[in-house]
Amino acid sequence: MNVAELATFINSKNINILFNLNGWTQGERTDVFCLRPAPLQVQFMGFCSSMGADYINYLVTDAIASPQETLDRLYSEKVIYMPHSYFANDYKQSCKYVFD
Repeated sequence: MNVAELATFINSKNINILFNLNGWTQGERTDVFCLRPAPLQVQFMGFCSSMGADYINYLVTDAIASPQETLDRLYSEKVIYMPHSYFANDYKQSCKYVFD
């Protein structure tokens, strides 16, 4: 779908919270988020810093990736801190499929 079609589709499904799992990384669809298809838009996992965008409401992070003393000057989002790490990953499981 193109940007407008995807944003319209998301909005038509009455999605209240939309998660951006890519941020500014390869394959991102941030242009869809610019159109604000959901009332709350959250950055999580794929990009560990601020998007610097007024259309992203929250960033899920941790105190290592986003130190408290940098929030006021470097982050446009409200920050949700995970207690240990924001990045949940199991590298052993992903490697299992590569080498099996």
